[in-house]
Amino acid sequence: MPGGDGVIAYAPAQGGGLWIVKGDSLSFTTVQHLDPLTGVALPVGQFSSGVLDLINVDGAPVAITRLGDAIERLDVTSGALSTVSGFTGPARRLAAAGPGRFVVEIEQGVVLFGAPPALWRFPRPLRR
Repeated sequence: MPGGDGVIAYAPAQGGGLWIVKGDSLSFTTVQHLDPLTGVALPVGQFSSGVLDLINVDGAPVAITRLGDAIERLDVTSGALSTVSGFTGPARRLAAAGPGRFVVEIEQGVVLFGAPPALWRFPRPLRR
């Protein structure tokens, strides 16, 4: 796909196209809107630190950041970030789960012989 080289995370964007984070975009923090027909990617905002996973929740990009220690929602209109943190272990994956909802896979901290990850459901998108 034109413009898709170096992408480390992507999600469908509101109104079409994709939100992408490239490996060369300011330490994996800049979100761009990619038009898949033209290959043109324009910056729309920035997360506080490197993005590990990215989804669309109610029209806003939501990402795991800070090496799994935080989840952030980016308001693409204002550039404002909303953050939630303080999990029992690092966040690894995100999945949209209907309007205003998403699920996060959280590792269960340091446990002898490991422990299976837990799924945490967020009933509404993060707000500033």
